[in-house]
Amino acid sequence: MMALGTVTLLVGAHHRPSGPALGGHRPFAVLEWLGRLSYELYLFHLIVLELMRAVFPPKLIVGDEKLLHLAAFVVLSYALSAAIAHCYGAPLNRIIRRRVPSIPATAKLPASPALADNK
Repeated sequence: MMALGTVTLLVGAHHRPSGPALGGHRPFAVLEWLGRLSYELYLFHLIVLELMRAVFPPKLIVGDEKLLHLAAFVVLSYALSAAIAHCYGAPLNRIIRRRVPSIPATAKLPASPALADNK
């Protein structure tokens, strides 16, 4: 079932025209923005979590305060991710894209020497 879902996503992504994936509707634009931050969020959410745990030890948080801390964790994680993407990730990507020529999708890459030995 997982493989079928993966194939469906890959085929859909391959045939998707360039531009906003979800038609540019406002609620979907927010989802796309959150999705664009997924890598930075993946890298930096643990920093936010550990800082929050250092400031607010889990044993001291009880009851409904846990929901408040969860909301603060999500907001702070996305805020840090957005700041890193805006101040570091996007400028670095622009520099790399200017300096490294793009390879056309139809270009044939040379075969790896390791693969050539297996013939």
